[in-house]
Amino acid sequence: MNKKVILRFPEKQFNHPVMSSLTKEFGVLFNILKADINAENNRGTLIVEFIGESEQIADSEKRLKELGIKTEPLSQEIKRIEDNCTHCSACTVHCPTGALSVPDRKTMIVEFEASKCIACGNCAVVCPYKAMQVKF
Repeated sequence: MNKKVILRFPEKQFNHPVMSSLTKEFGVLFNILKADINAENNRGTLIVEFIGESEQIADSEKRLKELGIKTEPLSQEIKRIEDNCTHCSACTVHCPTGALSVPDRKTMIVEFEASKCIACGNCAVVCPYKAMQVKF
């Protein structure tokens, strides 16, 4: 099972090896997709993909909560505003994972698969109609 989440680290957990301890304790693997570290405020935000059995991931999320680290599904941070999208496809060439694509060249409709998204933000930058929003 794979699960993408956003982790928000408070000051008290900033300098601790939290992620490696999850691997050691629960056997869950993780892939860091994006990191925003604010050393001045001793806070950080990670976008990670947990890889493991559903029980391992659930136990890891429980431990993070116990440590005061907020977890949120990545899908809550990425939105496509359908009314703004004109299906111009400007975003598709900038999407490194293929989350935005035009699978049917006859209709030329841009499809968004949130499960493939890593919240890189490229789409939000290049969209002339502000149809994609990535919040952090």
